Amino acid sequence: MPEQNFFDLIPERNRNFEKLENGLIAVIQPKFQNRWLVKYLVPRLKKPNILLHLDEIGSHIWQNCDGQKTVKQIAESLQQNFGEKVDPVFDRVILFFQKLYNLQLIKYSNYESK
Repeated sequence: MPEQNFFDLIPERNRNFEKLENGLIAVIQPKFQNRWLVKYLVPRLKKPNILLHLDEIGSHIWQNCDGQKTVKQIAESLQQNFGEKVDPVFDRVILFFQKLYNLQLIKYSNYESK
């Protein structure tokens, strides 16, 4: 299998989210992932989820993680919408996607399979 360029990957949301009144996004993250905790502890909790509030840049990226656009297309859209505010855009996008992926908030679709 050939090596995949990071910017050709297609991010797809892996969690539900809420669009807040101010237009920003709050991603819904379960407090626990462990099967035992989910089965026995979560049903007893009043709030089994955590809301991760994104700023305007994070919200823009999140809304574009639709399983259609590549990381490069999202970065270019970010540059068009926010200009110098997001410079250096590609470095920032790489870090943000790494965080989203590590928190299991997104997954990547293979660009070649689309």
